[in-house]
Amino acid sequence: MVIITKVKKEEFGRILKNYGLGTYRNSEHVEEALENTVYKVRSSKGLWIIKIFEETADKDIRYQQRIEQYLQEKGLPTPRTLKNKQGRKINEYKKKTLIVQECINGRKPRRKEITEELAREIGTVTGKIDRELQALRIGYRPKPKKEHQFIDRRMRKKEIEYVKKEEKLMSEMKKINRKKLRKGIIHADITRSNMLISRGKLKAVIDWGDSCEDYIAQEMAVTIAQSFIRRGRVIKSKIRAYLKGYNKEMPMNDEEKKAVYYFAKKRMIGASAWFLEQARRHEDKKEELLEWTKEMMENYDGLNKLTIKEWKKLW
Repeated sequence: MVIITKVKKEEFGRILKNYGLGTYRNSEHVEEALENTVYKVRSSKGLWIIKIFEETADKDIRYQQRIEQYLQEKGLPTPRTLKNKQGRKINEYKKKTLIVQECINGRKPRRKEITEELAREIGTVTGKIDRELQALRIGYRPKPKKEHQFIDRRMRKKEIEYVKKEEKLMSEMKKINRKKLRKGIIHADITRSNMLISRGKLKAVIDWGDSCEDYIAQEMAVTIAQSFIRRGRVIKSKIRAYLKGYNKEMPMNDEEKKAVYYFAKKRMIGASAWFLEQARRHEDKKEELLEWTKEMMENYDGLNKLTIKEWKKLW
């Protein structure tokens, strides 16, 4: 993966010194981070995450940090952002914004590692997060996405042959009564890429870069779309376990349950478009990203075979 912002050993040393984190030992570029530059850095005092934001505004970063801090206070698993010797969490590096976070002991799960037990735990933790965030009030909020679920993405037909599927989906989504859908601050991207597990247990939900105010149903839709469907096969037992865990902490009304189904399908289309965009930016990952685009569409077909009536029986 192309590293957007390169950092030399000497520069890592200066950053660590400014945070009182000991002397530099070694570092590793985190390839999964496509939009920002992220390093895992080992020092004489431990392991740390150094994140360089390529485009995100400081006010959006502060918004993310306020959410993470609030959830930490509630005992929920999110990473802690460190202050430097000057007492600042947000710092400048090469005219970009840099933060340092604790490195949580865990790794991103493979799809087969998400057992029914872990799926339920993911649902439980996510439900607790969304429930607690209902009470959080932040003065500044990122620019709203204007109910993106109900907007046609108008993808280029030469790149994706599923435009008609989206048109059909948009027609079906008119059945949703938006007035019955609650909104709140959500993570908006709780997928396997943003989970850390250890010994079969969820250790943390990371990367709050997409956090925003949105329909609560969107939170569940994202996880289901990208964690519990594989090559077009809908893993009902894991979805059922996840829904049970979430619904216990954050009960959903009938209209929201229906919305999760449609939003999950919309997410798959949106994810396909995002993977295509990233394939243009990261030539060395192009083949892999295009494969993910294909898989998303296979998953769409798989979920589409499940009727809304069958979907409701999973709850």
